[in-house]
Amino acid sequence: MNSLEDYADGRAAAIEAILETPPVAGRRGQFHYSDLGFIVLGELVSSLVEKSFERHVREAIFEPLAMRDTFFRPPAELRPRIAPTTERDLQPIRGEPQDPRAFRLGGVAGHAGLFSTVDDLGRLARALLGSGELEDQRILEPETVRAMLEPVDVPESARRGLGWDMSLLAAQGLSASSFGHGGYTGTWMWIDPKLDLFIVFLSNRVHVDPQPRVRPLTLAIAREAVSSLKTLTPTPDANVMLGIDVLRRERFARLAGKRVGLLTNASGSARDGRLAVDLLLEADEVDLRAVFTPEHGLFAQEEGAIVDARYRGVPVHSLFGRSRFPDLETLRDLDLLLVDLQDVGVRYYTYASTLAKTMQSAAAVGLELWVLDRPNPLGGAVDGTISEQRHTSFVNHHPLPVRHGLTIGELAKLLAAERTIGVKLDLVPLEGWRRSMRWEHTGLRWIPPSPNLRSPDQALLYAAVGLIEGTNLSVGRGTPHAFEVVGAPWIRAGRWLRALRAEPLPGLRLDTTLFIPRVGPHRRERCPGVRIFVEDSERFDAFRTATTLISTLRATHAELFDLDAAAPLIADDALLEALRRGLDLAPHRARVERARAAFDARAQPYRIYP
Repeated sequence: MNSLEDYADGRAAAIEAILETPPVAGRRGQFHYSDLGFIVLGELVSSLVEKSFERHVREAIFEPLAMRDTFFRPPAELRPRIAPTTERDLQPIRGEPQDPRAFRLGGVAGHAGLFSTVDDLGRLARALLGSGELEDQRILEPETVRAMLEPVDVPESARRGLGWDMSLLAAQGLSASSFGHGGYTGTWMWIDPKLDLFIVFLSNRVHVDPQPRVRPLTLAIAREAVSSLKTLTPTPDANVMLGIDVLRRERFARLAGKRVGLLTNASGSARDGRLAVDLLLEADEVDLRAVFTPEHGLFAQEEGAIVDARYRGVPVHSLFGRSRFPDLETLRDLDLLLVDLQDVGVRYYTYASTLAKTMQSAAAVGLELWVLDRPNPLGGAVDGTISEQRHTSFVNHHPLPVRHGLTIGELAKLLAAERTIGVKLDLVPLEGWRRSMRWEHTGLRWIPPSPNLRSPDQALLYAAVGLIEGTNLSVGRGTPHAFEVVGAPWIRAGRWLRALRAEPLPGLRLDTTLFIPRVGPHRRERCPGVRIFVEDSERFDAFRTATTLISTLRATHAELFDLDAAAPLIADDALLEALRRGLDLAPHRARVERARAAFDARAQPYRIYP
């Protein structure tokens, strides 16, 4: 028994009394909530870090996550913003903990007394969804988060992790991996990693006297949140079959008796995640003689030049190292070259350039080349200016719009025809894919085709943000948010954000951010900037987004932003001059629309999907 009288002689005496309180030993498989256990945990943390618990959580959690309105003892100027709870000494409690033990411990305790806001708790939830990291600020290691969310051995209806309620809320549509916590005063937060969802509900059920429980309301809110999420998320089409899946279904019969080479990387995977290279190596019908890899290597994780290697006894030839073409001698030993690469549907992504060079080499030795087709993750939409011939390079290998709207198989057909590559080209087409489908419609698992495109949203933003990657800005390479963040040490983030918000950017939401890139410009430097969130990929306009980012940078940081460095990727001299001079871009938007229509006509003979 731990009486409130034990708290009358100060914090030290109260903690001593808690430590002398006999524990309640529950049977295995039971759960007992304990204020005293959490109080002791707070004291243990304080002892281990050799600083007060209040200071430690501020320095280790609140400050790194920019939780600016979260305090154990809020300053006086915040009191008017704090909802009063019950009364104490006939006066409403405002800015002091309602919990009697936390109050008697001076407002700082491991179990209660914390004041916060929806925005701040949202940042904490996002960090937990990010395996302990938010905007390049890590508060917990991924292994710690996993351990914290490992359910203990209690009944399903009372599952708990370390400090978290994990009781299954399947009736609300939340997943079994979801977790959260509710507070006595009417607060509730729930986080679902599988759905990438968090819910924060802050009520005031104890003003002035304790009112009925809020759990029925929180469960109803959860149901509505999940229901709304489902209406925003298109239903995946589970019938989409990749080229490699089609061959696998046939037990690779059409490869029998052929000496096979394969251009691929980790993005070349079947629906179940198995690598195409592994499937071919394990198939008795297939004689896989050589593997070729594009930029980022076989496992799509490397940066810079890649050296040759071996994989499961098969030579792996890098096409992003000493040479960008396959060595003709390596092709002469083959009867067939397969290509299984996940393109991202953007003109300057290098995999299509590698494909074109490989097709040329295959043509030179009379080798058959089959493309195992994959969806364009951005769908069939066409957007952006078409690159000019004088800007031809490895990242501008052919006159294409920024978003070309073709699958890699369709693009191979167009390149073969327009560049008169006399290759013996064939496709193993997709099944069930339509041009209206973006990645989220396919039901396919996203496997990053490169280390900086970890999600379909990043691939979508790459079509806009990628155009300024060659400048003196960081686009977040080497962070979890590449192409979702843009910044530099010299950026005045608030000023730039205000300019951006004055321009409509359909489908996007923007906020300020701070990140530290590990690759590229400003490596290991703190970069203020903006964070871009995709809210509606259907409405996203790559051309408008790219030109707005550039024009607002010119308006707010003209003396520092090196626009000319973007010329090789923009690859459109008239547009570059208009951006440089701050001219009206309406004529260029009209030109983009005309170019889109012209490219539609060009591409039509090579499209094979409705």
